[in-house]
Amino acid sequence: MGDFAFDDERVGVVLGSGMGGLDTICEQTEELRANGPRSVSSLFIPKAIINTTAGVISMRFGLHGMCLAVVTACSTGTDAIGQAMYAVREGRMDAVLVGGAESVMVDLAVQGFHQMQAVTESTDPRRASIPFDKDRSGFVMGEGAAFMMIESEAHAKKRGAKILGEVAGYAQTCDAYHITAPQPEGRYAARAMELAILDAGLEKNEIGYVNAHGTSTPLNDVSESAAIELCFGEHARNLLVSSTKSMTGHMLGAAGAFEAVITAMAVAQGIAPPTIGLETEGEGCNLDYVKGKARKMDTRYGISNSFGFGGHNSCVVLGKY
Repeated sequence: MGDFAFDDERVGVVLGSGMGGLDTICEQTEELRANGPRSVSSLFIPKAIINTTAGVISMRFGLHGMCLAVVTACSTGTDAIGQAMYAVREGRMDAVLVGGAESVMVDLAVQGFHQMQAVTESTDPRRASIPFDKDRSGFVMGEGAAFMMIESEAHAKKRGAKILGEVAGYAQTCDAYHITAPQPEGRYAARAMELAILDAGLEKNEIGYVNAHGTSTPLNDVSESAAIELCFGEHARNLLVSSTKSMTGHMLGAAGAFEAVITAMAVAQGIAPPTIGLETEGEGCNLDYVKGKARKMDTRYGISNSFGFGGHNSCVVLGKY
């Protein structure tokens, strides 16, 4: 925060990760098998558990406010933002550094998702991550991280921050349907969107853009499309909907944070990012998915969707400042 004298007991960290230090777990398992118990690193546990990252960030910046780690599979990043938003809105924190991080490009994770038939087997990069396309066959794993500072407007102005947007509303529901598959009609995903819009104090027709979870899996894309139609009704035809996973792959626990940043910037700059690779919409995918190229848009609010194994449905509304 530069030279600004902030209250370190009122600034916190909320971080999410879906799987944490899986590479460390794999590495140390091999070490144990090859060289015995005494070869296991004393840093194994701190490097494996998800909350360590939040703790290290707090130590790095001397932040003594809330320090929380969130784990809700692919909804993680969005849920982290929701928890941070609540803390600031309720006056418990002045500011929260919030985000998601994921780095699990290891054989165990890749093969685990492959065994579930969740990842694509396409060898053509142009036809691999193709959300909403009739030929979609699974997601492409990605890695990454994204963070934002959520703070009260007064606090941001006091420290001279460039305000990029507004976190207007958030909600979370659960399908309570299946351990990995979404509820087919998108009933509770739609309810999460409705509740997030309600939390923001908006009408549905004030939303102009949806950053879809859009994983490029056969089940997710059709159920999410159904959820958007169920939530917005006739207004769904006016929405610009896109899946930026077509460009980034699926960053699992980091996806929601990364896509919230994209949504905030898309609304601020009036540009809807595209769904690249989409050629022909699949059955049940009946919306405007900003096919192929970015498009100008004029809306004050967008919504970012994240859905995770276990039935988690998380949505955050981002607004232009």
